[in-house]
Amino acid sequence: MTGRRALDQLPRHVWGTLTVTIMLALLLLPGTPSQAADAAETELALRYAPRISLVLQEQECGPGEPYPPSAVGPLFDNPAVALRGPWTTRDLITVAPSEQDLARPLSGYSLDFPGAALAPGCTYEKWVKRDWEGVPPTIYAHVATEEGRANRLALQYYFFYPYNDYNNKHEGDWERVQLEFDVGTVAEALTREPVRTAYSQHYGVELAHWGGQKLEIRDGSHPVVYVSAGSHASQYSSGLAIGRNAEQGFGCDNTSGAQKVLEPAVVVLDSDLERARQEHPWLAFEGHWGELGPQVFYDAPTGPALTSTWGKPFTWSDAGRDGSFMIPGDAAVVAGPATSVFCGAIAGGSDLFRQFTNKPLPVLLAIGAVLVVAAFLVRATKWRNTSPLPALQGRGVGQIISDSAELLRAHWRLWIGIGSPGVLLAGLSLIGLALSESSGLLSALASLATSLLIAVLTTLVTGATSQAVRLLDEQGRASVRESYRLVFARFWPTLVTLALFLVALVALTLSVYLSIVALVLTLGWSMWNVVVQVEERTGIDALRRSWRLARRQWLTVVAVVGLIALLAAFLGGVLATLALVAVQLPPVMFHLIPGLTSVLLQPFAALLLTYTYFNGRALEDEAIDGAAASQVGQGEPRGEQPAISR
Repeated sequence: MTGRRALDQLPRHVWGTLTVTIMLALLLLPGTPSQAADAAETELALRYAPRISLVLQEQECGPGEPYPPSAVGPLFDNPAVALRGPWTTRDLITVAPSEQDLARPLSGYSLDFPGAALAPGCTYEKWVKRDWEGVPPTIYAHVATEEGRANRLALQYYFFYPYNDYNNKHEGDWERVQLEFDVGTVAEALTREPVRTAYSQHYGVELAHWGGQKLEIRDGSHPVVYVSAGSHASQYSSGLAIGRNAEQGFGCDNTSGAQKVLEPAVVVLDSDLERARQEHPWLAFEGHWGELGPQVFYDAPTGPALTSTWGKPFTWSDAGRDGSFMIPGDAAVVAGPATSVFCGAIAGGSDLFRQFTNKPLPVLLAIGAVLVVAAFLVRATKWRNTSPLPALQGRGVGQIISDSAELLRAHWRLWIGIGSPGVLLAGLSLIGLALSESSGLLSALASLATSLLIAVLTTLVTGATSQAVRLLDEQGRASVRESYRLVFARFWPTLVTLALFLVALVALTLSVYLSIVALVLTLGWSMWNVVVQVEERTGIDALRRSWRLARRQWLTVVAVVGLIALLAAFLGGVLATLALVAVQLPPVMFHLIPGLTSVLLQPFAALLLTYTYFNGRALEDEAIDGAAASQVGQGEPRGEQPAISR
């Protein structure tokens, strides 16, 4: 008798007993090991799901972060998305690929989103706004262990962003953070707190201890991830992260300004990769989540399961660093001269290279034109055939620059002493930056007072430099003490003239249409301080005198004032950038370098203006002599020339 026939011969009451027994067993026994693990992993992932803090974007395509961590579902069966092959970037496999299309091993293939990654415009923002409408921000959780790392458990969260709008612009972006436990199972992790966190930042990772001051935690268990606008690097706080290598990201990651905090939905990926792929076939995709670029650093990344962190989470995090070069504060604070130059240079260079990669010919032509014009201007300018003294002689722009540099070199101790208030200027600049971070009437008044103090100090340095040039010219020697004594003897006339100068310019700049007038007056009045010191004029008389001297040499004045503005804006920042690349500076020192640079920059700028003033005087004397000679030639007696107080 076979087993099946034996079962068929069982009495009906025995069948009933067996059926009830089996049903009770199914009800009373716990689920299968995989079901229990899934429930525990889900509980752990939800308990510690991070809060995502994005830089607020107030208007479409404006500053801020437009892309939240996004679900990958809208990419599938989407007619705006294509799947391309590995042979060339244009090999079309299919349009609107399904999730099952990606489940095949497609190494080297790539998805292609609607837009040009190197010239994005607003295409990607509008596409995401349309195709992800109604889909909540989403992150993907995964519990990971590593062979040979007993009693260690990693809870990973993966974030997908449709576009990376940073120096290396590309479609698709996968980022991650990781929480680590000193236990071996999920059940144990549910009874403990994490011991540390690991936040991905470009090719590197930054660590923080759970419960430490650096890590912000909300609602008792949810770490806050500050997302860098554009690059999506994960930061621990709001501010500006300065990176000088590939691990930190060479450039500036900005998380400053108003924030939008998200509580994203969590999709838990099974810790077993095969089961995870059965539930989410897209995990098997071995290609790139976005188009391939003309250079490898413009390529879209591959997916989470292909990263080394998926199977070796602690090998990744143990190579991390404890801190970043983070300058805290909102946008007004972080935009100091040092950071502006460093961040602007990296971003500008990246944009130039991107445009060259995209359309090389126009970029080469533009660079060539700039070099030709610069070479022409340098060759057309006279640089020699004059000397720093006597001061009263005609000079071209190049000669004004070279004589200023020569006098600076010959008496550098004198100019360091005169420029020493630059140290105070640096301190006041830092105070102004710090005050601009807060809000309210008091902070606004404090910032205004700081700006006025900086203007007064700069005026005193410029005046002392002019007095020192006059002393060297007349007596062959000068001292810091005597130069400042003469300036303070003219303190109130100087202050009155400065007040008139500032009030007039501020009043004009309140109107957009009068801003050009303010610019012209800034140029024409640029020598007012030298006039106050050398000719002892005051107020409107000093401003008018400066205007008359500028009127005879507009091109020279424009060139000199432009050079001063360029040096003031960039020299300190360039030096700070070079120092940052060579040595990891603390944030305070990074901001102090531009101020310290002004110790010599302010006297040099004042020398340029002083020699421009004397050049105007020389041109005026030539005009008077020419008019007198003309009168003598016509038989008229040459009268006395008007004296100019020195």
